[in-house]
Parts: sequence; structure tokens; C-alpha cells
Amino acid sequence: MSYLGVDVGSGSVRCMLTAGNYRATESRQISINHSPGNRAVVTQSSREIFQAIQECFQHLLKLSPVKGIDGISVTATCSMVVREVLEEAGTNMVLGPYNGDQDIIMWMDCRSSGECEKLNTLVPQDKLSIVGGRYIPEMGLPKLKWLSDHTDKQLMCFELYDWISHLLIVGVGETVPYNHSYGIDDVAMDGSIKGWSEEFLSSVDIRNGIRVGGYGLDRSRVMPLGSAIGTMAATLTSSLGIAGQPTIYHGCIDCYAGWVSTNPDILDRKVDGTLSMIAGTSTCFVLPTSSSEAEPIDGIWGPFWQLLPNKRVYSFGQPATGKLFEDLFREYNDIIGDHNGFEVVERETRKLELEHHQTINSLIRCYFYYGDVYGNRSPYNDFSMSEAYIDGANSSVLQASVLRDHTATSLVVRYNLILEFLAFQTKQIIGNVQNESIDHVEVSGSQAANARFMQLLSTVLQVSVVSTPASSQYQVVEGSCLIAMWGHRSQKDGGRLKEIREPRSKKIYEPAEGANSELLRTKCKLVAQLSQLQRTFRQQMVSFPQCTTDKSE
Repeated sequence: MSYLGVDVGSGSVRCMLTAGNYRATESRQISINHSPGNRAVVTQSSREIFQAIQECFQHLLKLSPVKGIDGISVTATCSMVVREVLEEAGTNMVLGPYNGDQDIIMWMDCRSSGECEKLNTLVPQDKLSIVGGRYIPEMGLPKLKWLSDHTDKQLMCFELYDWISHLLIVGVGETVPYNHSYGIDDVAMDGSIKGWSEEFLSSVDIRNGIRVGGYGLDRSRVMPLGSAIGTMAATLTSSLGIAGQPTIYHGCIDCYAGWVSTNPDILDRKVDGTLSMIAGTSTCFVLPTSSSEAEPIDGIWGPFWQLLPNKRVYSFGQPATGKLFEDLFREYNDIIGDHNGFEVVERETRKLELEHHQTINSLIRCYFYYGDVYGNRSPYNDFSMSEAYIDGANSSVLQASVLRDHTATSLVVRYNLILEFLAFQTKQIIGNVQNESIDHVEVSGSQAANARFMQLLSTVLQVSVVSTPASSQYQVVEGSCLIAMWGHRSQKDGGRLKEIREPRSKKIYEPAEGANSELLRTKCKLVAQLSQLQRTFRQQMVSFPQCTTDKSE
């Protein structure tokens, strides 16, 4: 049996072909468009993404002995595709481009901050509670409302993974069946767009010219992961040289595919107490529970029941984690040069530790960094949160200013402050889910290969951290393959995910003890207080009316 998986990340498309013991991967970079006139507007092109996917498929199939494909599944970021309705013919719609070639509103697009405030007033409390108590611009529903409030066009919107799945089924055709959810659940996962009824959308003042498309919306509940939704278009199988017509299986947002990759037997084993951390450009956490009594938790998304049968999941996360490293290395490119940024900072960190006979955490103990550059998803669900520094240059033996200097030492300080921030905020987030016992944390994604971060995380959280660093950049797309495998085998013989892949080697980090551990615990508490102070500061300042200048001045 052979399968293709697709993972549409923020800056790249990754594809994987598996067949028995054969496994091959291919990737392509994709563009992110930041509007020069409005930094809140971030878009992409679904045409460019689909072209990249076809190129990856062609490359994989050209080099592979495999010609027949049994199943394909797509996962993607929680971005939203917007198409204009040009014509309606019965239950079908003919769609066309919206916003030129930039038809994707990216997950990091934050133009809908005003719409979030409207939704936080309009949405009933029982529905607000499952998105942590308030909407933030990262979510799909505020983006949908922004379209409703700022355009009078007839539009059809899709989850990105659904739109790519649709293109695989119809080729590049723009005629789509219109099936909207009138489901009994009337709830979309993660504040996204797929799953709300038209009655609910109307109740939050989203006009009826803004419609939601996708697969499985003509059912009482959104299709679970791995459900068959169609077969690949004959035009595509012909152009790609694929024998037969592969089945397309219902995908998901990328973080859940990363979770499946880390836990391939997720359907068949007890998973209570295991927190999965999918850490790439952003970091998503998934905490499953088999309890039917699971309740909403303040600042945390969920519990959601749509993803898998007989399990509920909480999800929460940090919107910019790996991106903090990307931005830092770009800023210090003149120092890093052509070398691997992580290798450079690790080498320089060790040099400072040996020179001063102190741990790096001891050396930077008087520095503070809070890194919510793109707002906060968890634990505050507060998009107004921003980054903040305390420059410890005047009280550190390093004498490196993180605000004024541009040296190898300031690079090391800033890098390790990012590591501390990510670990401290994870500790703060977990504190919100204390009703759900967490025995250990399983980390996948590109950051799982960072041994210093994994050890720091374990020490700060005081639990075991299990990392799966091998081929970490392809773990999410491997999850996509596993979803296709499970869907196909469920159709054929009720096969289970745990029978599909050999267990991956893992590395376990245990909490360190001693003076450095005590230092980190103390600093973690202070950082939580300082982050709360930022919220208090902003709330009090915003409460003041605007102070206008005297007209005579």
C-alpha cells in the first residue's frame, strides 16, 4: 500500500510518499506576503501552494518505483481561503479569485482585532468558554466577520486544508457543491470557520453573502479525521502519471497531524496525562482526555469532540516560537554568516559558560524577556500582549546590552532569553490545566532537536520531556501520511494506526536539580508576575480617554 501526505506550513510545502519500507520526502518554499501599508495584513496564494504540491508530487513519483497511490491526506495551517462567488447554478457555485492572487488570509493576519471585540460581546458565554473565554485574530471566525464587515461581495470561504483537498478532487476547477452545516453541535474547532450553522453566523452579524465551504458539512457533525471525501481528479492522475484514482481522506489543521505522528496509536491507547507539544514556527499543544465530563478551562481551547471518536482534546499554544529564532538569526546574519544559527549560538553559549564558570541561566539571570511578538494565544487569549525587555547589562558580568549591542555575546543572551521565555510560558500555560494531570510532555517538530531547550523545558516544568528529533521537519507531513493510511485501512479491513509504523526512537530528558533549577523556578514566578503587570499596565492606560492637544498650540 502506498500513500501521499501533504503538509502546508507557513513558509513551505512538504510532501511525503510512503510504501511499505520505502519513504521519500520533498519540499518547496512558499511566499508570505506582508502588506507594505498595513503590517496586520498577511496573505498567501493558494495557486502558488497548489503548484508547489504538484511539483513535489512529480518529483517524488519520478524517483519512486511506486506508481499507484492508495490514499492522500492534506494538513495545513489554520489559514483561510477566500473565493468570490461568480455564479450559482442549482446547488453548485462557480468561484473565482478574490484579492487577486492573494486569496489566503494567513493565520498570523491580525486585521480582525476589532471584530474580535464584537464577537466577544455577541457570542454566548457557553461558546466563548471553549475558545478560552475570548476570540483572538488568529482564529478563523473573526476573519470571517472582518470579510462580512468590510466587503459586500458574495464570498465562499474554506479551511486551507479543505481547499487543497478540493483541488485534488476536482483539479483546478472552480465549480463546487454548496453544503453548509446545519449540525446539532453548532461549534467549530479552535474558533475556526468549519462547523458553525447559518443561524449562528447570522446571530453574530455575519451576513448571508459570506458562506463556508468544505467537506462533510452536509452531516450532523463535521467528518472525523481520515474519513474518505472523494477521489483524485483524472486530469491530475494523468498529468502526474498515477495509476488509478487515489482516495482523498479528510485532513486537519497541521498541529493535529503532528500529534498523530508523535502518537500513531492514538485511537487505540489511553492517552490521558500525555501533553503533546508540536513546536515549529509556532507551538501548538494538544491534551487529550477520554473523560466525557471534561469542562472548558479559562485561557484554553476546548474540549473539542469533532477530531476523533471517543476522545476529547484541549488545544492551546504560542503563536510565534520558532519564528522568534528565525527573526533573531536574520537580524544577526552578519555574525552567523553561512553557518547554522543554532550551532553558532550553542557554541558561543558553551564558550561563555566555560569562561565564567557559570550556567548561561546564571549569567543572564538579571535579564528579562517576554516574547509575545504576535500577541498571546495562551494563557491569556489576549492579542494586545507584546514583547518586553529588562536589559540586565548594568548588573551582569557579560555587560552585553540586548537593546543597544550587536555582538556575538548579545546574540547569545537574546537566544537564551527566548528559550527561557518559551519554557516559562509553557509552565504558565500548564498551570491553567491543573485539573488535567500531566505525567510527561512529548515534543515533536523542529524544536524537538534542540537539546538545550528540551533540558530547560523539563527542568522548568518538573516533568519528563520526550523528544522525537529524528527528521523533525517532516513529522507533520508524516502525520498526514498516517491519516491517509488509517483512513484507507479502516475502509478496507479496520486497520489501526499502531500497526502501520515502527516506533520512532525517542530521547527522554529528566528535570535537573540543584542551584540552577532553583534559579529557574524563582525567575519563572517573577516572569509570570511581570507578564501580568503588562496586562495591568495596558488595561489602566487604555481606560483613560484620549488626551487631545490644545487647538491654540
